[in-house]
Amino acid sequence: MDKQPVTPRCVVLMTLALQSQARTYDDLVALTGLRKATVARWITALRTADRMVRIEAYAPDKSGRPFVPMFRLGGEVDLPRPGPAIAPAQRMRALRAKRKALAPHPSKSKGETE
Repeated sequence: MDKQPVTPRCVVLMTLALQSQARTYDDLVALTGLRKATVARWITALRTADRMVRIEAYAPDKSGRPFVPMFRLGGEVDLPRPGPAIAPAQRMRALRAKRKALAPHPSKSKGETE
């Protein structure tokens, strides 16, 4: 992708987009034509220096987990990132039970016959 300069038009587009609804980095890249690294740098600057942008929601990632932050103008506190739906210990317990159910059950030892 070609490097596009940050123009006043891009800044206005990004500001209006963040004002109207929550947007992801990819949404802002598509609207402004800037590179993702440039958009991320702008969002970080607005979040750290002036607290002008907050995380309003989390969109699902490609695996369906709510990890992609959605930004919006406003000085409120960020929405905390949701934790996993299942604790790691519960996930491992379920995996072991599944493996045990799928494992072949030797009904007789090798040397036995009927």
